[in-house]
Amino acid sequence: MKLHPKHSVPYNAILVFGLMMTIFAVFTDLTRAVAISNFASLLYYAIANYAAFRLEKPMFPRVVPVLGLTSCVLLLFFLATDAWIIGSIALLAGIAYYYSVKNR
Repeated sequence: MKLHPKHSVPYNAILVFGLMMTIFAVFTDLTRAVAISNFASLLYYAIANYAAFRLEKPMFPRVVPVLGLTSCVLLLFFLATDAWIIGSIALLAGIAYYYSVKNR
């Protein structure tokens, strides 16, 4: 993953995610695009909270990432079924892409 040299953010991932959401917003109804975006964001934050929980020397008490992970997972269950389907397909495509690039 490339980080921006000045700002240290994954600018490519941000651009791809923004482009995908723009395409969804143009070609689908806004409610579906928001649901898919929420799926991706909640999944991302759930993974980040899990990673924060696994840190050996955490910056915050352990209860903070546990609450974050729990709230993200609970909120995921309130999303529409099509957001789960499209989000899962995108996640699987990303995993397949990752392993195809990694094995080169």
